[in-house]
Amino acid sequence: MKILSGLWILLSLAVLADEPQITTELANREAFLGDAVPFNIKITYEEGWNFVPLELTSPMGDAAVLSQQWSAPVKLESTDLYVTELRAKLAWYRFGEFKTPALTLTATNPDGGEQTFTTPELAIEILSMLEEEDQELAPGKDQVAMDVPPIWPFILAGGLLLALIVALVVFFFMRREKKTVEKVVPLVPPYREAIDRLRELTHGSLLKEGRFKDFHVAINQIIRHYYARLYNIHAEEMTSFEVEDWMMSQKHLPEGLLDMNRGFQDLCDRVKYAKHDPVEAENKQVVNQAYQLVELLKPEEEGVGNVAAG
Repeated sequence: MKILSGLWILLSLAVLADEPQITTELANREAFLGDAVPFNIKITYEEGWNFVPLELTSPMGDAAVLSQQWSAPVKLESTDLYVTELRAKLAWYRFGEFKTPALTLTATNPDGGEQTFTTPELAIEILSMLEEEDQELAPGKDQVAMDVPPIWPFILAGGLLLALIVALVVFFFMRREKKTVEKVVPLVPPYREAIDRLRELTHGSLLKEGRFKDFHVAINQIIRHYYARLYNIHAEEMTSFEVEDWMMSQKHLPEGLLDMNRGFQDLCDRVKYAKHDPVEAENKQVVNQAYQLVELLKPEEEGVGNVAAG
């Protein structure tokens, strides 16, 4: 057995001597909505190979990239092999089955030639935290038998009192002949409302108090309310992916809106669902994106309440 084990190790090293060995791992095959799932790429190679560090873009397919970092190359003991690893964390914000996309790694071999390697797709299922059986009500308990005095006299007295009150109210309104004038409050145009709410939020105390999640939820609601008023859609009740799908179905939206909205929603979702702690630059970025979205969709006439989408 020892001889066979030694032959197997030598055979493995001989294979590695030809080309690097690349393994891709997704820590979980099932996860809940917004969970941070570890995603690793491990490269084992001989001296003389030079790999270009791959930077994951967010979103990566259907997943948001929460973090990523390459480890420094480490030489394995008793071998001439080196190991480097990409450690990342991904999150999904929709239910269902998804796959991580195939990724391309570029390297220079010891002869100076360029080679590429492709990682496989990995599957994961995003689940709801409530199981189906958890939504059922527990069976009711039997009532304790007790001697209860008759309550019909109280019901009768209460009914008479209620009838008297109703009669007095009807008599009062029948004698009142004054007409009430309904006060109609004109709606603030969507653009003006969005700008005013953004200024009020950014001049508020949420960021100063470190309440980053509350701030990102509030600024996201302002933009969604702006969409709702402009296009008569329920944007405030839709997920980020549903808003994006709706935008993709429209033909006459301004150019660049889809990418701008995607970046804005992705940052807001990371803070809200993935518990991302934003830095000051990210807070400024989400404010700038919000103002850019409002300006990009500004109606030609500020007084217009709704703009029809094609």
